[in-house]
Amino acid sequence: MKRTAEEFFVAGVLGLSSVILPPYWLGIERAYPSPLFPILRTAIENMEPLSTVCLVLVFAIALGLLDPRKWSLLGVAMAAPFPAASFLEMVASPTSHNLWPFEFIIYGVVIGIPAILGTALGSFLGKTFRKRGIGEIGEPSNL
Repeated sequence: MKRTAEEFFVAGVLGLSSVILPPYWLGIERAYPSPLFPILRTAIENMEPLSTVCLVLVFAIALGLLDPRKWSLLGVAMAAPFPAASFLEMVASPTSHNLWPFEFIIYGVVIGIPAILGTALGSFLGKTFRKRGIGEIGEPSNL
């Protein structure tokens, strides 16, 4: 149970990182204020979708490789912090997210779908590698 909670926490952090890091690497055009999470809002407003989706896929594949049994839950856990942060900001400032249904759809398309597809691919690759004896570190390889 403890390992599962840690995996979900790591998945959430990787999901947040996949959105926050690209705009800061590529250069932020403008900082945006926010009631609770100004770094997250600035990253979302300056989002580069292609780089964000690529980073989500890389992180999701890694998560799927690490634990192929929970790939779908790990994919959802990567996207879960975004609606949670939006909900918290709506509670703190009810006028801050007037178009929240569209915001949630964008989170699902840009983060959720690639995360679930990436963890599924990572799970498939992880199971394939383990069947061929390439799995865990220290295990002998049949190659």
